[in-house]
Amino acid sequence: MEDVLFPSLRLSTHERALYVHLVRHSRLEGRRTVRVSRNDLACASGLCSSTARHYLRTLARKQVVRFLERSGRGCLLEVLLPNEIVAGLAHSPASKELVFAVREVARDSAGQPRAWPRTDHFRSPRFRARILKRDAGQCFYCLRPLRPGEWTLDHVNPACRGGSDAASNVVASCIPCNWEKGQTSAEDFLRGLRRKKILSPAQLRSRLRRLRSM
Repeated sequence: MEDVLFPSLRLSTHERALYVHLVRHSRLEGRRTVRVSRNDLACASGLCSSTARHYLRTLARKQVVRFLERSGRGCLLEVLLPNEIVAGLAHSPASKELVFAVREVARDSAGQPRAWPRTDHFRSPRFRARILKRDAGQCFYCLRPLRPGEWTLDHVNPACRGGSDAASNVVASCIPCNWEKGQTSAEDFLRGLRRKKILSPAQLRSRLRRLRSM
């Protein structure tokens, strides 16, 4: 950890503390995964919950942990050991070895840290209303009607993979679809909804055409 992993990924003190905590409660207990909530991480690190979430996302961006599931009970994470992480770096192009290293923490208008660049209009009520109207008040994925307080915005191309906050990359989504989609590509997620018979063949074709037009 100290000789190779932390210097290679330029992990900060908080990132190191969270990583060690996650390893302790997963791999050292014989499991590859651990379920944690923001409050769990805040208690373990001594940070506020929003800051703890920021550093967890940064660890995911640096490919130290992987999000497997997100729900009201917290996030299910796969925790990688140092040799697994370093092996992944060794097989990446030299120009990308440090692509996940964050040199300067970006902050929003409220001064909160961001795990990746986030434009302030993303949380603007006017922007959210425009996206909801464009998507006809339905979840872009499962097409269920969206009620106030029961929907959110979702990145078609996930933000952790470089997706922007532009309207062309953002759709209205029900919370279950947002959680379940996670970092899956939108096309694969839509095909999964068809396999579960949530979408009809015609609806799937319509969604894929809409997706490609974006």
